[in-house]
Amino acid sequence: MLGLSRNLSVILSLIVLILPIIHIDAKSTGHFLGKKPTAQWMKANPARKVSKDIQSAECAYNLRVPGQVFAYFQVDPTKARYNGAPYGTCFACAATPTTGQLEDNPGYNVFFWDGKTGQPGPGTGPIKNPKTGANGYENSRGVYFDGKDPTEKQT
Repeated sequence: MLGLSRNLSVILSLIVLILPIIHIDAKSTGHFLGKKPTAQWMKANPARKVSKDIQSAECAYNLRVPGQVFAYFQVDPTKARYNGAPYGTCFACAATPTTGQLEDNPGYNVFFWDGKTGQPGPGTGPIKNPKTGANGYENSRGVYFDGKDPTEKQT
């Protein structure tokens, strides 16, 4: 029994070390473009992870932390159309603002994973190739590939 306990302890330790570097491929269920959380909401609900210099689609297509239900994306105005995709900073959160806690701001987009808030879907096009601008996707390890995601349901 002691050997099983040690093995379980080692496995749990590895999970704790690896989990922060994994992102989960899960498109947001809703979005609002040109909105951001109010300063009061952001102060009360700090982001659990901040990812800089990524595409808006990467923010909308991937969960970045366990328990994430919301993300907001701040567009970098110097990279608003870099190879066909806006780049900026993604703020992953474990709380969801109400629509009353959002304000208009054309430099932001918000994404929800609660299945009920926002306009349906991620609100972005596909993830783009950072060098060519071609459409593509990322696998569960964040590796980029050109083309359609073979695991995605075809419509």
